[in-house]
Amino acid sequence: MSADNEAIIMVLKKVAKRYAAEVDTRVLFPGDLFPGEHHDEVLYRTGPLAPRAD
Repeated sequence: MSADNEAIIMVLKKVAKRYAAEVDTRVLFPGDLFPGEHHDEVLYRTGPLAPRAD
């Protein structure tokens, strides 16, 4: 996922907050692996998810 995709990143962070989870990121594929100018592809991992009390 690219950092340019702000909408999905916001949803991911909101879900993580709701379930008291961490969001870890790392570059999965550097942009220089692709032809032309390309952004880094970033991996977002969320978890562990805690049960909700409500």
